Amino acid sequence: MKKVILLSAIVLVGVIGVYYFVTFLAVQSKFASDDISNDLKFETRTWTEGTIRQRGQMVNYLLDSIGLVDKTKEEITKLLGEPDSENNVADGEYKSKFYYSVDKGDAFTYDMIVFFDSTDNVKFILFDD
Repeated sequence: MKKVILLSAIVLVGVIGVYYFVTFLAVQSKFASDDISNDLKFETRTWTEGTIRQRGQMVNYLLDSIGLVDKTKEEITKLLGEPDSENNVADGEYKSKFYYSVDKGDAFTYDMIVFFDSTDNVKFILFDD
């Protein structure tokens, strides 16, 4: 009787394990086959009023076609709106940073960090999760 119970338990654990593994694969394939383009044309209104996912879809166009480096803090605010957060504490050669939340369709939401130098010009862009 103990052997039957043990064998039943092993089979049950195996079935449950396979179920969770198949579910995991299905979820992963859904994210991998995300058919939402990440190459939307940048629009200020959509960036400022839209979702962080819409921002993520515009990031490539924003950086490759428009560019942010060497723009002033005023130009960035006009283009991207007020940042989600700001850090005005000096960090090495950078005087301040603007943070904009973006979702590029990966597993994490990122902060697009815009670094300003002492003349309030953009010198560097970083994505951090």
